[in-house]
Amino acid sequence: MPVQDPDEKLLVQRIVRQQGLVIQGAAKDALKNFASPPVGSAAMRDRQWAERTRDPELVQGAYTSAAQSVATLLHTMEEYRLAILALLAHSEMLPHPVMSCVRAIHDAALRICLLTDPTISPQERLARSAADFLAKVQGGIPVLHTLEGVTDDGREDLKRVQESRTGAIDLFRRIGLEVQVKESTGQAQNVRCEGKVANVDVKSTDLSQKYTPLVHFAWGLNSGATHSNVSGHGKLPVGGHENAH
Repeated sequence: MPVQDPDEKLLVQRIVRQQGLVIQGAAKDALKNFASPPVGSAAMRDRQWAERTRDPELVQGAYTSAAQSVATLLHTMEEYRLAILALLAHSEMLPHPVMSCVRAIHDAALRICLLTDPTISPQERLARSAADFLAKVQGGIPVLHTLEGVTDDGREDLKRVQESRTGAIDLFRRIGLEVQVKESTGQAQNVRCEGKVANVDVKSTDLSQKYTPLVHFAWGLNSGATHSNVSGHGKLPVGGHENAH
């Protein structure tokens, strides 16, 4: 009796659905561990160190902001997972959009690794948490600059966000962090805490090499798809022509 070829779409759909359960479990565990850190955990070390700083409430607030970012990233991963399922339900295979969604999930996972890395010190986590917060505050400023003279409230929106950025920088400096700012734009570039430095603009390629080295090839391949730069209808390039984004 001939063996029937497997239904690739069905197989992928099952894998993606299973990953949904993994994401949900990770989200529950993350919230539980942050709310009630186990003894000896990185979260407990962070909390104990924060209590010894000059402003424990603000330091813990920075950690909480990072936890909120993790929750948002987990939700974003779930949205892209559902998007992949919707694309797989199409009558035709759509490799480039699927690969772009996979890259977005990969990117979110890398940023979660950056913020939750259990091997780093409380000082480095504070620097990363502050840098993440500043990225959220100032990330829309370049767009607001383009809208400044286009929309009626564009100029006011830009001023409000710039003031929020300045206030955040002043706040972090008040608790002993060093924030490097680009003079020409006022944008924060990096945050330093007791010698530990975190960049505000994170390079995902570097994170992929550090946290997911065994599947880093997928980052390059899916980045190519995101930039509409992959040939072979979504198949892995051969002959030494792999993308290296």
